[in-house]
Order: sequence, then C-alpha cells, then structure tokens
Amino acid sequence: MKQVFLTEEENDRLLALMAKEQEANFSAYARKKLLSCEIESWTVNFPEYEQLTEQLIQIGRSINVIAKLSTQVGMIS
Repeated sequence: MKQVFLTEEENDRLLALMAKEQEANFSAYARKKLLSCEIESWTVNFPEYEQLTEQLIQIGRSINVIAKLSTQVGMIS
C-alpha cells in the first residue's frame, strides 16, 4: 500500500485530471499513470549553489567518518 498526501489545491487538480480522463477511481488512475511512464520529471540546476552543495557533501562525509571511527573505538555504542 502506498499513500499520497496532497494539499487541497493539488487534490482539486487531481480530481479535475481524473474527470478529464473519465476516471473516478483514484487507485486505477494512479496505477495507470505510474506504470505507463507518463509522469514528467524535471531536473533543476542552480549553479549559484554548486559550491555550497559540495561543501555540505564534504561536511556530511566528515560526519560519517567521525561516526564510523567513534563506533570502531567504542565511543559510540
């Protein structure tokens, strides 16, 4: 079982799309859309955040190394 949480506006839009395709059953509509590869996706690029993103990735890696070493030497159980 999967759950989808929608705002009121999103739900209204979904109901309108279902009505347009004459589909009253959400499960049937969702299966049809999810399994038919009709879902659109976009990749958004923010070049001004590339340096910040890389720094955050490095911080995350450092935290992971600290956690791993702490676990290995018994500081964290």
